[in-house]
Amino acid sequence: MTSDLDIFTTADTAGKSKKFGKRASKEQQRTRGLLYPRPDVFPAPAPTRRRSIRTKPPEPTGHRAKWVFMGAHGGAGVTLLTRMSSYPHDAAATRLHQGADLGEGPWWLAAETGTQWPLPPLAGTKLVVVVCNTTLNGIEWAKDVALQHLSGTGPEGITLLGLVSVADQPGRLPPALRNSLHLLDGLYAHHWQIPYIPQYRLITPTQTIDPPMHPAIETSLRQIRTIIQKGL
Repeated sequence: MTSDLDIFTTADTAGKSKKFGKRASKEQQRTRGLLYPRPDVFPAPAPTRRRSIRTKPPEPTGHRAKWVFMGAHGGAGVTLLTRMSSYPHDAAATRLHQGADLGEGPWWLAAETGTQWPLPPLAGTKLVVVVCNTTLNGIEWAKDVALQHLSGTGPEGITLLGLVSVADQPGRLPPALRNSLHLLDGLYAHHWQIPYIPQYRLITPTQTIDPPMHPAIETSLRQIRTIIQKGL
């Protein structure tokens, strides 16, 4: 199997191969350094900026989630993302029922815990992806959620996979918000950005017809599954 480092070593010269290999190694070290707490490096947020721990299983119940979407704040979009994580599973179940042979595939689902941290024994998973919108309030909460984890003041046993930021307006963000959002890359191992999608503003919690999946969401979910499948 070809690894990312193997791909880098296909450069034309030994010097380029060595350079890109070192760059890949540094990126892997940076990524792994943000998955788990490092209280000797990161300060804790103020007590009033820390999220509580959920003391019951995540939603929806009835399936074993591979990871949990946690909102940095209310209205971030965790319910919609969790719902859309079931699309390939639902399609696969339908095809299997029709007799199709799908082979092996990561038909993994997500669950959600609102704005609370999951408790791994209850959630059935220790993997968390935080979701925020791109308002200043959303970005600040995403920063504090990451710091709570990295400082060791969050629940034990959590692996923070990354952040999904959902644009709250069309077009480019103002420079101040863009810079603040960019700074979150120093706190999260992975960052998936979802553009403003106006039709999603019309979705209600009781809507029974599944909304279409935007390509950016499909890509983000696929990449999350790939990271999990590769063992982080």
